[in-house]
Amino acid sequence: ASCTLDECVETSPACTSCARGTCADVGQTCREDDKDADSLRDWYCVCPYPSVGPATRAGVASCTLDECEETDCNSCSKGTCVDWGQECDDPNTDAASLSDWTCVCPVPSVGEARIGAVASCTLDECVETSPACTSCARGTCVDVGQTCDDANTNYGLYFVCQRNLCGCGADV
Repeated sequence: ASCTLDECVETSPACTSCARGTCADVGQTCREDDKDADSLRDWYCVCPYPSVGPATRAGVASCTLDECEETDCNSCSKGTCVDWGQECDDPNTDAASLSDWTCVCPVPSVGEARIGAVASCTLDECVETSPACTSCARGTCVDVGQTCDDANTNYGLYFVCQRNLCGCGADV
């Protein structure tokens, strides 16, 4: 008969190679593939789904969770930012750091990022001159003697050229 030892389950103080709750204490699962009594310190901890990370022999795993990339968790962004044309940023991908992702305004718009929500982005297409702004006026109105008006500073093609009060300027 061969002797077996499951180092994940054994709690005897005599078992100096056993996990004894090491994995469970950090919310991970203990696994041991070879339960032969001669195979010691071969247990490892596994990250809880959906976090991921490399297992370490006889030690805890380094688990990470990018809430912007992962979609199968309660705290994940689930495409919220992308749906609004924004980028998602998870500043701390440690698996224990949850609900800290933010949506970031696309360049060249500006706005304040909010944790766990879409950012309030604005873009004055009459003022912005960045080449990254493909919808900006960049002199379109002024070049024909009109004024530029961007009444809606949400990101998108919303500016209009208006004749000056004197009624001069060509139509655009």
